[in-house]
Amino acid sequence: MKFTEKNDFTVRHQGAQHFHKDLETFKKHFPHHALNTQLAKANQFSFARLDSQMLFILLDKVPASDILNARLDLKKCADDITLGAKIAEIKDLIIESGLNTDDFTEDQLIQIATGPEDGRLKTDEEIQYIIDNIVKNKVDQRFEELKSMIVAAGLNIADFSEEEIKQMASGSDEDVRDLLDTIAQNLAKPEKSEAKTPPVQPDPLDPPVLPKQVKTPAPKQPAKAAPKADDKKKGSNKKSSPK
Repeated sequence: MKFTEKNDFTVRHQGAQHFHKDLETFKKHFPHHALNTQLAKANQFSFARLDSQMLFILLDKVPASDILNARLDLKKCADDITLGAKIAEIKDLIIESGLNTDDFTEDQLIQIATGPEDGRLKTDEEIQYIIDNIVKNKVDQRFEELKSMIVAAGLNIADFSEEEIKQMASGSDEDVRDLLDTIAQNLAKPEKSEAKTPPVQPDPLDPPVLPKQVKTPAPKQPAKAAPKADDKKKGSNKKSSPK
């Protein structure tokens, strides 16, 4: 168990009321430890401090569930189930809920299984309620992560339906980023112009089509000019002159 996990367990489960039970467990596993000298002189003013020290040392050798079981004197609950068996049931519920048991430390499993003060084993209904809340929180957290990824990809959250986001939630972060990058690239591409219909090529077996002959109109003849008045007089004079 890591230092932080040991420290969290110790802070959460230490208490003067557990001193004597934890002392029995400590002597069983560490009969010659230097702390035994202080433990022999313990009183009501040092019970809490020494219990904390015992827990921290015990966790180097004893599973957390065994320490808590020893406090219960290995008593069984009304359903005749021990803490270890209850934790096994909780792991099954976690898997059925679509979660990974590796995401839960031993101390977290103990918290789900037992009461915060007396170590009482919780009922199946209480445990199911806790698991349901954990699942809901996980889903909400994943939704927020996906929304952040959508924004980071330069896309608009409003363009994605809740069902589409749910579908993305089942994929890994890498898969989701690849999908969002593809969507962003497709949106960035300019719209293609309509393709022009290629001209119909003539069938080589068809007779050639000759160009239409256009008739050129004949040039118009210039109209004859009307005779002038002087010319008319001259003509009349010629006719009237004697031969």
